Amino acid sequence: MPVERGRTAATPEARAELDELAKARHDAIAADHPFHVEHGNARREYKLHRTDELRAALDEAAERHRGPHNASTKASEIYGEGVARLHAIPELYPNAKPETLHGPKNGNAQFDQVYKDGDRFIVVEAKSHVDTPLGERLINGARYSQGSRTYFLDILDQMEKRRRNFPSDGRLSADLRSALRDGRVDYIVVRGQDNAGTYTGYSTQKFDIREPS
Repeated sequence: MPVERGRTAATPEARAELDELAKARHDAIAADHPFHVEHGNARREYKLHRTDELRAALDEAAERHRGPHNASTKASEIYGEGVARLHAIPELYPNAKPETLHGPKNGNAQFDQVYKDGDRFIVVEAKSHVDTPLGERLINGARYSQGSRTYFLDILDQMEKRRRNFPSDGRLSADLRSALRDGRVDYIVVRGQDNAGTYTGYSTQKFDIREPS
C-alpha cells in the first residue's frame, strides 16, 4: 500500500524549492490547457468527418499544442524528480548518496534516480502526481510496467550496453544486479500529492521485484 507524507518533514529550504517547482508545473499545465482542448476538439472533428480541411486544422492544432505540451511535460518531470530528491529520499533514507546516471536525455532506458545507502541501493521512479501512470517498455514482444522485475532487469541490460561510452553505467548495472540477487535493492515509486501550485507532500510505494519462487 502507498505511504503518504505531508510537506512538514521537508527542510525549509526543500519546501521553498519544491513550492517553486510545484508552481512552475501548475503554471505550465494551465498554459497548456487551451491548446490541449483545441487539439482534442480538432481530433474529434476529424474522426467524425475526415475532410481535407479538418485534417489541415488538426495538423495546425497539433503544431500549436506541441510547444506548450512539451513545456508542461518537462515541468512535471522536474517537479516529480525534485519531490524524490529533496524530500522523499532525505526523509526515508537520510544517509543515501546519489549515483550518476548517463541515460538518454528523453529519460528512456534508464531509472529516474539511483541512490546508495551503505550496501543497499534505492532505485526511484519519480512521478509528479498521484494519478500519473507508471511507464512501460516493450520487451520481447510484450509490455512490462515500471515496478516489475522484467522491467528492472531490462533497464540493467540497457545500462550495460552503455558501458563502452559510460563505464560507470556498466559498473552500476553489475552492482545493482548483484544487490538484487542478495535482496539489497529497494525499488520505489515516489509521487507528488495533488496540489494547486504549492507543494503538499508525496506518496511512495515499494515494488516487489523478488525472483518468483
